[in-house]
Amino acid sequence: MASSTCVYCGRDRGRRRCPALHGLISPACCGRHRAVTIDCPPDCLYYRKHEEYQRRRWVPEFQRAWGKAMEPLYREQADDSIAFAVYLEQVLYVHYALRPRGTDADVLQALGRVREELGPIAVVAVELPPRDVERRLFEATRAYLQRAGGLDPEAARRAVDALAAAIATLQDPRGRDPRRALHGLLGHVERVLGLPPELQAHLQDPASSIETPRILRPTSGSPPSGLDG
Repeated sequence: MASSTCVYCGRDRGRRRCPALHGLISPACCGRHRAVTIDCPPDCLYYRKHEEYQRRRWVPEFQRAWGKAMEPLYREQADDSIAFAVYLEQVLYVHYALRPRGTDADVLQALGRVREELGPIAVVAVELPPRDVERRLFEATRAYLQRAGGLDPEAARRAVDALAAAIATLQDPRGRDPRRALHGLLGHVERVLGLPPELQAHLQDPASSIETPRILRPTSGSPPSGLDG
């Protein structure tokens, strides 16, 4: 293989240095497979620039989908469900900040697994799943339920359903952009929800355990609207 051949497909000319694959990758393969089938490091220049653009692009759409999905919970003042949904979203942000690879389908599958196991005994005795994002959500959910003082299982399931609905609404039905909703979700945390100190600390020290973040509670009976700037 010539030194300038794309390290991913072996056919096209490699023009970009890929730190994940330790070689030159073609712009087409970089764009198509970045953080989908390639384990891009968070500090890769091409990954960072692309992520920043896509998050700005899709966060308004995700905010609208999120508001629609959460509206029944705000209307009913279901504070516990809203707080848990926000927590799950923030945990997903931390996960993908540390390990960028993932798709909308991965997130929906992980949320589905968490929902299946939410019951009167919650997830205390459940064997942890092998997939990274599923494991992260299981561990975080377990920690949250242990610290939240008896979150009702139905309230937790409603939170999972609402967040999954927001993601599914923005998911690309043609599959051309397998991370479209994930871009919106990550931008939503950055621009709307923010991260509490506990999760910020985990980003600085990934080996530390994820503690329960501050609770975001509704103040007006309706979802937060709009974005600043």
